[in-house]
Amino acid sequence: QPFFDNAFSFIRQALINHARIYTPRLDIFDFDKDYIKTNIKWEKVEYQRPFLGELLRLISAQAAAENVQSIDWAISYPSAFSRTDQNGYINSWEQLLESLTKITGQDHKFASHEPIRTESIVFAQFFADVLNKNLVHTTCVDIGGGTSDISIWQENDLIHQASVPYAGRDIFHRILKQNLAFIG
Repeated sequence: QPFFDNAFSFIRQALINHARIYTPRLDIFDFDKDYIKTNIKWEKVEYQRPFLGELLRLISAQAAAENVQSIDWAISYPSAFSRTDQNGYINSWEQLLESLTKITGQDHKFASHEPIRTESIVFAQFFADVLNKNLVHTTCVDIGGGTSDISIWQENDLIHQASVPYAGRDIFHRILKQNLAFIG
């Protein structure tokens, strides 16, 4: 398989071309400077496609190593996304899947059943479908980087979902900013 033979070399080269990570020295760390790019999957649209592309190529390489010829993808997005954000995200995925099919020789497409759902729904359905748990009087909270998605279930039916702009980034940065000794 030509793809698999060259996949890791290609991925390493693409990572060098698409991403840089700078780890500051903790003794001179300044939270007001933009040392580290965060939330690149959602807020920094210019990084979204390269970020997802690297992730998808890594998954495809692993699948190729296991002789997988076809991958049906399902994706999730924050419920706070506007219609424009949703469409842009889906468009990115469509272009990446088309590109992967050409690069890998594998068939990459969206799953036929509910391929695009909000994160709070996917989180709850994991418990219902994979762990076989009933969602009786259940609230699921997916704490992401920039938003926390909430879904409320009663008798396995979704009765409400929402997204709030308070999440991991806010919690993590507040803890670190006040307790730099915690890092060490």
